[in-house]
Amino acid sequence: MAGLSARLVLAAVLAVAAIAKLSDRRRSREAFVAFGLPHRLAGPAALAAALAELVVAILLVPTSTAVAGALGALVLLAAFSAMVAGALARGSAPDCGCFGSLTDSRVSGWTLVRNALLGGLAIVALVAGPVDSAIAWMGICTAPSARDTIDSSVNWVRCRLRRAGIWSRRASRTGSAVSDSKENP
Repeated sequence: MAGLSARLVLAAVLAVAAIAKLSDRRRSREAFVAFGLPHRLAGPAALAAALAELVVAILLVPTSTAVAGALGALVLLAAFSAMVAGALARGSAPDCGCFGSLTDSRVSGWTLVRNALLGGLAIVALVAGPVDSAIAWMGICTAPSARDTIDSSVNWVRCRLRRAGIWSRRASRTGSAVSDSKENP
């Protein structure tokens, strides 16, 4: 049960961070610039970080991908911690941007402590391995209810991506963003 709890907490934290970053891409880009990334790379790096957080959050939930999700969380947390440690070593304390516009805080030693605690959860999830099903724990046992839950989850994520300007109804014609094939016959 500890492995499942660790996975669910990590998944929730990473999903919130990803959606917050995707909802305020300008601020996320500015945070990466403040950490020393060139302007031309900051936008793609901020988008990649948010999408990586979202993918890892999703991987943490099913038992079959729990180990990959835990490893992904460790890699992300190590990369973010290296950025924070580097900034602090240079005497800089830029805006964290960790949770997009949900928080307004500068990096500090506490940021590293938080990342270490989250890394500890990832290690617990990794050591526990693929035990305990998060989906079964949530009570999604029958096929129709699982399908309804998945449909609702996909629609919620799609709405958030549209608000962030990543999902476009006309994208299938332009190829410029993720498209919604149901709305583009």
